[in-house]
Amino acid sequence: VYDVDLESRTVYYKCTSRALAGKYVVPSCGYRGSVNWDKGSGKLDWQLEWPAQMVMFKTVVEPFGKDHYVGSWPICREILPKVFDYPPILTFVYEFFLVDGKKMSTRHGNAYVMQDMLSIMEPEIFCYLYTKRPTKQRDVSLERLNLVEEFDRVERIYFGLEQAKNEREEREARIRYELAWCDREVPRSKPFRIPYSIAALLTQLLKDPEREVEKAIHLLKRIGYLREELDESSRRELVTRLRLAKEWIRRFAPADVRFEVLKKVPEEILSQLNERQKAALREVAQLLEQKEFSVEELHAELYNIAKRHGLTSPAFFSSAYLVLLGKDHGPRLAPFLLALDKEFVIRRLRLE
Repeated sequence: VYDVDLESRTVYYKCTSRALAGKYVVPSCGYRGSVNWDKGSGKLDWQLEWPAQMVMFKTVVEPFGKDHYVGSWPICREILPKVFDYPPILTFVYEFFLVDGKKMSTRHGNAYVMQDMLSIMEPEIFCYLYTKRPTKQRDVSLERLNLVEEFDRVERIYFGLEQAKNEREEREARIRYELAWCDREVPRSKPFRIPYSIAALLTQLLKDPEREVEKAIHLLKRIGYLREELDESSRRELVTRLRLAKEWIRRFAPADVRFEVLKKVPEEILSQLNERQKAALREVAQLLEQKEFSVEELHAELYNIAKRHGLTSPAFFSSAYLVLLGKDHGPRLAPFLLALDKEFVIRRLRLE
């Protein structure tokens, strides 16, 4: 804006180049124009828009990040009474939100809205984020979803299924868990939730998790995460978490979490394995053919097999991932092997 005519209520403006964050330059097109503000065109500058919105929404209390407290808020505090004749409001200043260790900011391209969060986690988990101490930074890892794991643990503590470290943690867990349900009733019994990592594993083995709930239940029983039959409410919880995990895999999961089972093992992969690795894989296939294993039993047996063949754990596990996925890493091996079709796993580990 380079001129304002108060009588005609007209603003004159031109397009100029602008530097963002001190390193990005948006070039100018040189356009010049004018607009009458009575017609509703244009947009207030942020430091004017903020107090204008407070008046429009009849705001009484406004929480905001600490950077606004020394930037926009002093201006807002002057404008509210002097321009809008609006009474003072209460403020609540909080620390920065971090995403994967970096400050959440549209400038950095890592700002996410509520719809993004609700596409990958249950609403009570997203609300749980706001129960943390506002004077401390809150870090949300979208690559590892530590918030979901933290909430699940607090939920187990709340329902007496896991021991808190101390009285303070137990007290805070109870308060924060109940606050996380906002205006909804706190459940009387623990909702059915499978670990998010298991949901992420299953959702990559199912074409359509929402339509293959019976297969999902079957796989959960095979890998030992489910022993009882599920009621309708629990089935809905299962489908919800599978759906959320599928969206997380699609949008945010790191490359080392995503996988696709090889239909056939290329010769170049087989050539990377030494004879001890091949012998160890064939022994795993033989054991799987002989008996049924729980996740814990198979996990322990895998380490024993590696030791018997003189292999380090990384050397052994990487060989299994290579013949299954074509890369030297993947999901936790024991539940992964049990979740796959048994006959397929036996044939693959025999290197047939």
